Amino acid sequence: MYESTIIVEYLNDQYNLDILPKDPYERAKGKLVLDIVDKKILPAFFRTVQAQDPEKQAAGRAEFTAALKEFAEKLPKDDGPFYGGKQFTFVDIQLVPWILRHFPLLCRRVDHRLYILEKHRGFVIPDDDPVWKRFREWADAVSKRESVVRTRSEEKYYEEV
Repeated sequence: MYESTIIVEYLNDQYNLDILPKDPYERAKGKLVLDIVDKKILPAFFRTVQAQDPEKQAAGRAEFTAALKEFAEKLPKDDGPFYGGKQFTFVDIQLVPWILRHFPLLCRRVDHRLYILEKHRGFVIPDDDPVWKRFREWADAVSKRESVVRTRSEEKYYEEV
């Protein structure tokens, strides 16, 4: 197996990890959020990084901002720090490697900047909507989770080219 979404679902079912909701409706809602990650956030990130033309970079930043905001709007407001509220779930698992890989300083900086895009494409997380505060809380919580801390790469390897 090589597709992370399928691997996570397999491991959940094989080992009763309780990271996917048992309720089919809640599971389906989570899979729709994964579509935001897979079909909007990640492609927009790569288009932004790969763009050489300043106009295309600006368009990529706008597209990336919109996709990230769409994800952030799906985070619960008062139920806990993770997508599943108090429970770390398959949705968190799907995006956290990208947060760590491409934004390694996100949660260590007071202003939670997205390091790679900031450094190379001038991207800054907006602060014009409460949804960004919620996104920062989520990113902080997932990056500090013990299982994430124990399995992340060393920071010095995140920007090798």
